[in-house]
Amino acid sequence: MALTTIDDLVTRVIQRIQNDGSGELSPERSEVSNVIEGAILRLSRLSPRVTSTTLSGDGSAYDFAFSAFSPSWVAGFSVVRWVEYPADTQDPVFLDRSEWMYWPDVLDGSASLRFRDFIPASGTDNIRVSYTTVHTLSDSASTLSDVEDLAAEYFGACAACELYATTYAHTTSGNLEADAIDFQSRSAEWRTLGEMFCGKGREALGLKSDEEGGSESGGGAYVGGWADHDIPNSIYGSPIWRNRKQR
Repeated sequence: MALTTIDDLVTRVIQRIQNDGSGELSPERSEVSNVIEGAILRLSRLSPRVTSTTLSGDGSAYDFAFSAFSPSWVAGFSVVRWVEYPADTQDPVFLDRSEWMYWPDVLDGSASLRFRDFIPASGTDNIRVSYTTVHTLSDSASTLSDVEDLAAEYFGACAACELYATTYAHTTSGNLEADAIDFQSRSAEWRTLGEMFCGKGREALGLKSDEEGGSESGGGAYVGGWADHDIPNSIYGSPIWRNRKQR
């Protein structure tokens, strides 16, 4: 599939609304462009981008600031999936959840990945952390899979319809003639179409059409910036979860 750009997605969203709305509803291009970012965020909450970074221990540090993951770490969205240490062993070893924690700094609002009962040894890129983040879509880059690309189209259409539904709901007319626009009816029409598109977006991701799910919080149910996820056996084989006392 060719790289999708924001401009491509805006065009597809408009066409989707025109086709599924029986040609009677046609949003303005500028207004669709304004809601694409929110649509990508909605998609990311249901199907986040998964990435990883490597950290280098120095033999004394046990806190590693999430700001070092920038720019892909998104505060308030990203969650840690797993921590591999030491990294790059032939049979990967993933730290037990009890060995690390999300540590917020209440003074400056920053946060760190803290190793709780040991200090990583000195070494270059000897710690690997997997985490979720928001998808990227620009004129030159996209992190969307084919499935996510289709879902983004539906969520973009959903967001545009929600915008028009809200606009019409708050619009009044001083014209009391019989042919005056029924703004409430128009709002309901846009809202119904938007709900359909949102449902189709979730279905494209393999979710039930009315399912929001825990993934709306950045890729899984989580507390304080971490989430429990299964490691894909197709990538890593059978993962070994064990604490340092078992090694």
